[in-house]
Amino acid sequence: MLFVNLLLISSLPFFGRSYDFSDEGKLRTTLFKDYVSKALPTVRSAEPVHTKVQLNLHSVYDLDIKKPKLSSTVHIFVTWKDDTLQWNETVYNRLNMVLLSLSVIWKPDIVLINSMEAKIIFQSNDEVLLDSKGTVTWSAYLNLDTYCPIYTTLYPFDKQTCDLVFSKVTDIIIFVTTTQTLLLKVMYHMANGTS
Repeated sequence: MLFVNLLLISSLPFFGRSYDFSDEGKLRTTLFKDYVSKALPTVRSAEPVHTKVQLNLHSVYDLDIKKPKLSSTVHIFVTWKDDTLQWNETVYNRLNMVLLSLSVIWKPDIVLINSMEAKIIFQSNDEVLLDSKGTVTWSAYLNLDTYCPIYTTLYPFDKQTCDLVFSKVTDIIIFVTTTQTLLLKVMYHMANGTS
């Protein structure tokens, strides 16, 4: 019984809105009236689409020295702004976000370059969260098999570093490096040999 109560309370912010579904229907009709999913989602075509990719390492379930391959599970978050999918919340009874099918909107064509298999990051049946300011957020758990060279010359005191290399395929991209350090959040970490 406690579980059911907690579930209902946690669902209230999302489902306890003051709008009805006709507001959402009108919004969807307005947003997609002249929308072109193949066009860059910017007001001016010369502007870049800033895409943020965040990875949270969930688990490493294999490191194959012979192949050399890292098998891991990650929780990925990809966020970008679609300037053509914005709305005034007051017009739609304070509706501030909607859930959309990824197949109906523009998405960055992100691929995992050092994957051991063809790996398309986005799947057509995925859903994204769109807020009224045009921010699109997609997240998923992915099982990844990536190429990872293993150096064992210092065994048993060796340390391994495996990179996950993401890139874009079709659009022109300018890579910008920042001074920010990317830290992977290790969830449910257990030291080797513990249970």
